[in-house]
Amino acid sequence: MRKRICRTLMVITLCGSLWIPPAAAKIQDAIVAVINDDVITVSDLHDYMNALYQRLLSAGRSQQEIQNILQEYQSKGVEKLIENKLILSKANEMKVQVREEAVDDRVKEIKEKYPSEQDFLDALVKDGNNITDLRNKIKNQMKIQWMIEDQVKSKVHVSPTEVSDFYEKHPELFRKPARITLESIFVSLGDKEKKDAQEKIETAVTMLKDSSFEDVAAKFSEAPSPGTVRKGTMLKKIEDTVWALDEGGVSAPLEMDNGIYIFKVIKKFPAETATLEETKENIKARLFQIKFNDRLQDWLSELKKNAYIEIKNPSQGPIL
Repeated sequence: MRKRICRTLMVITLCGSLWIPPAAAKIQDAIVAVINDDVITVSDLHDYMNALYQRLLSAGRSQQEIQNILQEYQSKGVEKLIENKLILSKANEMKVQVREEAVDDRVKEIKEKYPSEQDFLDALVKDGNNITDLRNKIKNQMKIQWMIEDQVKSKVHVSPTEVSDFYEKHPELFRKPARITLESIFVSLGDKEKKDAQEKIETAVTMLKDSSFEDVAAKFSEAPSPGTVRKGTMLKKIEDTVWALDEGGVSAPLEMDNGIYIFKVIKKFPAETATLEETKENIKARLFQIKFNDRLQDWLSELKKNAYIEIKNPSQGPIL
């Protein structure tokens, strides 16, 4: 018999314009959601957001980027935690076990990120955890991962026919635009008189008569060469100039707003369509991901359909 699903609007606002790491945040715990006989608390949500924050920070994202992503994921976080609870409940129902050795290995990986074991233990205490808490979280994560592998990923298959059908129905995805490989000499107009820049580029032109383009570029150029670029991505004046040259051709000095250029065409690549052989692995991966996402959502929907879920409106105010 289907259990009733009761949902009420949950509103959580960010505290200020910048994310405050959890060590500086004082959290008043409260129940955010009820799932069958289990609950999700504000601290659970905070842990989820903190893990996301740490991943973004490690990836080198700016504080503004991090803040924007956290705002987007704050409401998604509750839904994700609900899904994890349901998957974990199903795993426990199926008596899924995790080897202690696997947990040991994961704890070791985490420890190695800290200068010393004491720093590792201090970090656990700072976050309100201990080794037992960490091991339990790792076990739960591994159970969830195993369930997704067993119940979803292992049942997703992409046939060669599906790959070839996709290739034939979407030829526009496999067209390669014309490309050109360029070397350049660039003299900036930024910090010098225009006459000085012109004299410098004229000297470079004279040297090109007796020296290789690479040697002259190494001596005079104030910026790296563009390398290989697609047709249609450069300024029109530059585009018209370089595409009018043959391979090996060198342009006359070309004055732009920021400086003066000389270009050499190394190679031209005509527009073409990638073959099925070249693209089949990418197509297979793309179709697999689509099928996986669809099957995962169907499976999660089935778990939710047979569960009691109530999302509450916490009264304690901002948690971040």
